[in-house]
Amino acid sequence: MSYSVQQYAHMLFELLSREKTREKAAAAFVRLLEENHAVSLAPRIVDVYEKIRSEKDSVVAVAVESALPLSDDMRKEIASRVKTVYGKKAEIDEAVNASLVGGMRVRIGDAAIDSTIATKMQQMKKLLSN
Repeated sequence: MSYSVQQYAHMLFELLSREKTREKAAAAFVRLLEENHAVSLAPRIVDVYEKIRSEKDSVVAVAVESALPLSDDMRKEIASRVKTVYGKKAEIDEAVNASLVGGMRVRIGDAAIDSTIATKMQQMKKLLSN
């Protein structure tokens, strides 16, 4: 039987919600994809699944790129601000990028905040070259 990416994502959500062990649910879901020759859809299914889970669990994905690893206090501050603005719990995905020099970039859905020193230096260079 053929299912859409959205249907597979909803099935995955239901499986993971019902099964006591995530490993058992994941194995069952992979078997379903293999049986339906749909393994190539897995990356798209996971993307849709994450959106469904975020909506159902009141979680918002927050991508943070910073010059240095985040401190526990900084993670708490980000989570607190996300809760205040979005009314949802923050699921923070961190990446360290030394080329940013300092500061951080934060992405939540389509919104982005770039307070990196590298970006400020580029803006200053652009202003001075005019």
